[in-house]
Amino acid sequence: MNKPYRRAVFHFSGFDPRGVSMYRQTMAEAVSATNKRDGKSIKISKRRAIKDEKGVVAHHWSVEDEACCTDFYFLAWDDVIRKQWFRKTAPMIVEGFKGYFKFITGADTSYFKLVRSWSIATLFFPLIIMLAFTLLGFALGSLIVGGLSGNALMGAIAGVVAIAVILPMAMRRFKGVWLLQFFIFNMQALSNAELRGDVEEKLVRFAVFARTEIEHRDAWQEVLVAGHSNGCMLASLLMQRLWDSLDEAQKSKLALLTFAQSIGLCGFMRKASAVRKSLSALNDEGLYWLDVTAPTDGASCCRTSPLAPFIKDEALVYHYKTVNPRFFKFIDAQRYKGLKHNKFELHFYYLKALDMPSEYEFLSLLLRAQSIKELVS
Repeated sequence: MNKPYRRAVFHFSGFDPRGVSMYRQTMAEAVSATNKRDGKSIKISKRRAIKDEKGVVAHHWSVEDEACCTDFYFLAWDDVIRKQWFRKTAPMIVEGFKGYFKFITGADTSYFKLVRSWSIATLFFPLIIMLAFTLLGFALGSLIVGGLSGNALMGAIAGVVAIAVILPMAMRRFKGVWLLQFFIFNMQALSNAELRGDVEEKLVRFAVFARTEIEHRDAWQEVLVAGHSNGCMLASLLMQRLWDSLDEAQKSKLALLTFAQSIGLCGFMRKASAVRKSLSALNDEGLYWLDVTAPTDGASCCRTSPLAPFIKDEALVYHYKTVNPRFFKFIDAQRYKGLKHNKFELHFYYLKALDMPSEYEFLSLLLRAQSIKELVS
């Protein structure tokens, strides 16, 4: 009997304060559903925390079947997310307006043509809500109270009060909170000449941890740096650090795997030199990158090369492939119809077991008994 294929995955979640418990549970549910659907016997181990001198750096568990065994490292950056996460709507909205001003004045809009219009519309969705309901709230309050009282000052005060009441309700009702939180983080932490200190510190720790694991685990035949949603940006930044620090034999095992990547959000920013420099360094003929992103997922940059904003196509030498997971084909028709109207839930379907087997399911890729590079070549 052949020995199982051995793989390691160093994974970043998206900008999600729920942390490792939710993601471990999601994978356990995917294992159970896949076993039931396909008659398999995939096993998932218990979770254990791994610490360095500053605290928890990752959480490890393994998934395996008869053909493949994968060591999965969930990189612990959720403390950064929870610290960033706004719990009160008013300061979030203020920072949101500041973030959009920074984006509108600092982005190289000539590259917007590289991204689907649906993604651009989704990006500006929270801003549209904020502007529309700010105007609506002020108009209602000032017109009603001002009209009844005949006092313009009272009307203006009533308008401000109406904004304070209506705008938070609108943001929650139209699912704008999560997207705005994600947007603010990217503008504050990743879109400047240097990465924000807490993010840089995490990446340094993750690079030391991953490099040490790779150097001491000769049995791994492939090492993936992976990310979902906003985690794709951090995955690419970590990959650049590993790429610069490992020898050729170790680098030959590396590949990038991203789901619902939104890297263009920071790549478009003229002053995001830290991100641009790191991404440019990945333009190496030895690098393989597989991206799984659906056109129906507006919170992503579907079919857009992450390096396209700052490297011309003829100069690109890295191996990059983006594929459509075709959720419409592998999810029950009625369920998919509902998902089309619930973009938030659809955004997390990359990590779940679908109703029918797919080569590009998260679990299928983790347990693939051949290199991911073969899917890119």
